[in-house]
Amino acid sequence: MKGVDAKSQSTWPWLGRYHPGWPLFLWGPISLACIVRGVVSHELGLWQTTVIGGIALLVWSLFEYVTHRFLLHPPAKFRRMDRWAYFAHGKHHDEPDHPVFALVPPLNAAIVLMPLLVIFYLVVPAHALAVFVGFFLLGYLAYEYVHLALHHASPRTRIGCYFRRHHLTHHAHGREGNFGVSSPLWDFLLGTTLRK
Repeated sequence: MKGVDAKSQSTWPWLGRYHPGWPLFLWGPISLACIVRGVVSHELGLWQTTVIGGIALLVWSLFEYVTHRFLLHPPAKFRRMDRWAYFAHGKHHDEPDHPVFALVPPLNAAIVLMPLLVIFYLVVPAHALAVFVGFFLLGYLAYEYVHLALHHASPRTRIGCYFRRHHLTHHAHGREGNFGVSSPLWDFLLGTTLRK
Protein backbone atom coordinates (compact mmCIF):
# COMPACT_ATOMS: atom_id res chain seq x y z
CA MET A 1 0.00 0.00 0.00
CA LYS A 2 1.42 3.36 -0.98
CA GLY A 3 2.46 5.47 1.98
CA VAL A 4 0.69 3.37 4.63
CA ASP A 5 2.47 0.94 6.91
CA ALA A 6 0.87 -2.15 8.46
CA LYS A 7 0.44 -0.52 11.88
CA SER A 8 -1.47 2.46 10.49
CA GLN A 9 -3.84 0.13 8.65
CA SER A 10 -5.42 -0.88 11.94
CA THR A 11 -5.23 2.45 13.78
CA TRP A 12 -5.58 5.12 11.08
CA PRO A 13 -9.35 5.77 11.26
CA TRP A 14 -9.31 7.20 14.77
CA LEU A 15 -7.94 6.68 18.25
CA GLY A 16 -8.44 2.97 18.53
CA ARG A 17 -8.73 -0.14 16.48
CA TYR A 18 -10.90 -0.09 13.42
CA HIS A 19 -14.33 -1.67 13.49
CA PRO A 20 -17.01 -1.22 10.82
CA GLY A 21 -19.71 -0.96 13.47
CA TRP A 22 -18.42 2.36 14.84
CA PRO A 23 -20.35 4.68 12.49
CA LEU A 24 -23.65 2.93 13.23
CA PHE A 25 -22.91 2.72 16.96
CA LEU A 26 -22.14 6.45 17.13
CA TRP A 27 -24.39 8.09 14.54
CA GLY A 28 -27.37 5.71 14.55
CA PRO A 29 -28.69 6.68 18.01
CA ILE A 30 -27.96 10.38 17.37
CA SER A 31 -29.88 10.38 14.09
CA LEU A 32 -32.87 8.53 15.59
CA ALA A 33 -32.87 10.83 18.65
CA CYS A 34 -32.91 13.89 16.39
CA ILE A 35 -35.84 12.54 14.37
CA VAL A 36 -37.86 11.54 17.45
CA ARG A 37 -37.16 14.84 19.20
CA GLY A 38 -38.11 16.85 16.13
CA VAL A 39 -41.33 14.92 15.54
CA VAL A 40 -42.41 15.02 19.19
CA SER A 41 -41.41 18.59 20.08
CA HIS A 42 -42.93 20.12 16.94
CA GLU A 43 -45.82 17.65 16.65
CA LEU A 44 -44.93 16.79 13.07
CA GLY A 45 -47.19 14.44 11.16
CA LEU A 46 -46.10 11.58 8.94
CA TRP A 47 -46.41 13.68 5.78
CA GLN A 48 -44.30 16.55 7.18
CA THR A 49 -41.68 14.13 8.50
CA THR A 50 -41.54 12.33 5.14
CA VAL A 51 -41.09 15.58 3.20
CA ILE A 52 -38.39 16.91 5.55
CA GLY A 53 -36.65 13.52 5.51
CA GLY A 54 -36.78 13.29 1.72
CA ILE A 55 -35.29 16.77 1.34
CA ALA A 56 -32.54 15.93 3.87
CA LEU A 57 -31.65 12.72 2.00
CA LEU A 58 -31.56 14.65 -1.29
CA VAL A 59 -29.28 17.27 0.30
CA TRP A 60 -27.07 14.46 1.65
CA SER A 61 -26.74 12.91 -1.81
CA LEU A 62 -25.77 16.28 -3.31
CA PHE A 63 -23.26 16.89 -0.50
CA GLU A 64 -21.78 13.43 -1.07
CA TYR A 65 -21.48 14.07 -4.81
CA VAL A 66 -19.96 17.57 -4.50
CA THR A 67 -17.50 16.49 -1.82
CA HIS A 68 -16.39 13.43 -3.77
CA ARG A 69 -16.17 15.24 -7.11
CA PHE A 70 -14.56 18.53 -6.13
CA LEU A 71 -12.70 17.93 -2.85
CA LEU A 72 -11.61 14.30 -3.07
CA HIS A 73 -10.92 14.38 -6.82
CA PRO A 74 -10.07 18.06 -7.38
CA PRO A 75 -10.26 19.39 -10.95
CA ALA A 76 -7.06 20.40 -12.75
CA LYS A 77 -7.30 24.07 -11.72
CA PHE A 78 -7.36 23.02 -8.04
CA ARG A 79 -4.55 20.45 -8.15
CA ARG A 80 -2.89 22.10 -5.17
CA MET A 81 -5.50 20.21 -3.18
CA ASP A 82 -4.17 16.87 -4.44
CA ARG A 83 -1.99 16.25 -1.41
CA TRP A 84 -4.90 16.78 0.99
CA ALA A 85 -7.22 14.77 -1.27
CA TYR A 86 -4.72 11.90 -1.28
CA PHE A 87 -4.52 11.95 2.51
CA ALA A 88 -8.32 11.98 2.82
CA HIS A 89 -9.24 9.64 -0.03
CA GLY A 90 -6.26 8.46 -2.06
CA LYS A 91 -5.50 5.61 0.29
CA HIS A 92 -8.92 4.19 -0.49
CA HIS A 93 -8.12 4.28 -4.21
CA ASP A 94 -4.73 2.65 -3.59
CA GLU A 95 -6.34 -0.19 -1.60
CA PRO A 96 -10.06 -0.12 -2.48
CA ASP A 97 -10.81 -3.43 -0.81
CA HIS A 98 -9.13 -2.65 2.50
CA PRO A 99 -11.93 -2.11 5.04
CA VAL A 100 -9.99 0.54 6.97
CA PHE A 101 -10.22 2.93 4.03
CA ALA A 102 -13.80 2.14 2.97
CA LEU A 103 -15.41 4.07 5.85
CA VAL A 104 -15.04 7.66 7.05
CA PRO A 105 -13.52 7.72 10.54
CA PRO A 106 -16.12 8.89 13.09
CA LEU A 107 -13.86 11.70 14.30
CA ASN A 108 -13.46 12.98 10.74
CA ALA A 109 -17.22 12.76 10.21
CA ALA A 110 -17.80 14.82 13.37
CA ILE A 111 -15.34 17.48 12.18
CA VAL A 112 -17.16 17.73 8.84
CA LEU A 113 -20.56 17.77 10.55
CA MET A 114 -19.84 20.78 12.78
CA PRO A 115 -19.84 23.50 10.07
CA LEU A 116 -22.74 21.75 8.34
CA LEU A 117 -24.80 22.02 11.52
CA VAL A 118 -24.19 25.78 11.56
CA ILE A 119 -25.32 26.04 7.94
CA PHE A 120 -28.40 23.92 8.65
CA TYR A 121 -29.22 26.07 11.68
CA LEU A 122 -29.12 29.18 9.50
CA VAL A 123 -31.04 27.74 6.54
CA VAL A 124 -33.46 25.06 7.73
CA PRO A 125 -36.68 26.24 9.48
CA ALA A 126 -36.56 25.67 13.25
CA HIS A 127 -39.49 23.24 13.27
CA ALA A 128 -37.73 21.03 10.70
CA LEU A 129 -34.13 21.28 11.92
CA ALA A 130 -33.88 18.21 14.19
CA VAL A 131 -35.66 15.92 11.73
CA PHE A 132 -33.56 17.29 8.86
CA VAL A 133 -30.32 16.62 10.75
CA GLY A 134 -31.48 13.13 11.72
CA PHE A 135 -32.29 12.15 8.15
CA PHE A 136 -29.08 13.78 6.86
CA LEU A 137 -27.16 11.52 9.27
CA LEU A 138 -29.16 8.52 8.06
CA GLY A 139 -28.08 9.45 4.52
CA TYR A 140 -24.49 9.49 5.72
CA LEU A 141 -24.91 6.06 7.34
CA ALA A 142 -26.48 4.71 4.15
CA TYR A 143 -23.47 6.01 2.22
CA GLU A 144 -21.04 4.37 4.65
CA TYR A 145 -22.60 0.93 4.51
CA VAL A 146 -23.48 0.99 0.81
CA HIS A 147 -19.85 1.88 0.13
CA LEU A 148 -18.58 -0.87 2.41
CA ALA A 149 -20.92 -3.40 0.78
CA LEU A 150 -19.86 -2.36 -2.74
CA HIS A 151 -16.31 -3.37 -1.87
CA HIS A 152 -16.91 -6.33 0.42
CA ALA A 153 -20.13 -8.05 -0.62
CA SER A 154 -21.33 -9.75 -3.75
CA PRO A 155 -24.60 -8.12 -4.82
CA ARG A 156 -27.41 -10.47 -5.77
CA THR A 157 -29.95 -7.98 -7.05
CA ARG A 158 -30.00 -6.03 -10.29
CA ILE A 159 -29.79 -2.70 -8.45
CA GLY A 160 -26.95 -3.97 -6.27
CA CYS A 161 -25.00 -5.05 -9.36
CA TYR A 162 -25.67 -1.67 -10.97
CA PHE A 163 -24.40 0.24 -7.91
CA ARG A 164 -21.30 -1.94 -7.69
CA ARG A 165 -20.53 -1.53 -11.40
CA HIS A 166 -21.15 2.24 -11.13
CA HIS A 167 -18.72 2.58 -8.22
CA LEU A 168 -16.02 0.24 -9.49
CA THR A 169 -16.05 2.13 -12.80
CA HIS A 170 -15.27 5.24 -10.74
CA HIS A 171 -12.32 3.42 -9.21
CA ALA A 172 -11.06 2.47 -12.67
CA HIS A 173 -11.32 6.05 -14.00
CA GLY A 174 -10.89 8.24 -10.88
CA ARG A 175 -11.44 11.90 -11.70
CA GLU A 176 -13.57 11.25 -14.77
CA GLY A 177 -16.94 10.44 -13.19
CA ASN A 178 -19.32 8.23 -11.21
CA PHE A 179 -18.84 10.31 -8.07
CA GLY A 180 -22.13 9.31 -6.45
CA VAL A 181 -21.80 6.28 -4.20
CA SER A 182 -25.10 5.94 -2.38
CA SER A 183 -26.96 7.45 -5.34
CA PRO A 184 -26.04 7.89 -9.03
CA LEU A 185 -28.66 10.68 -9.31
CA TRP A 186 -26.28 13.63 -9.51
CA ASP A 187 -23.94 11.84 -11.93
CA PHE A 188 -26.93 11.36 -14.21
CA LEU A 189 -28.23 14.93 -13.82
CA LEU A 190 -24.82 16.61 -14.15
CA GLY A 191 -23.46 14.42 -16.95
CA THR A 192 -20.68 12.63 -15.07
CA THR A 193 -21.97 9.09 -15.53
CA LEU A 194 -19.35 6.81 -17.04
CA ARG A 195 -20.55 3.93 -19.20
CA LYS A 196 -17.41 1.76 -19.08
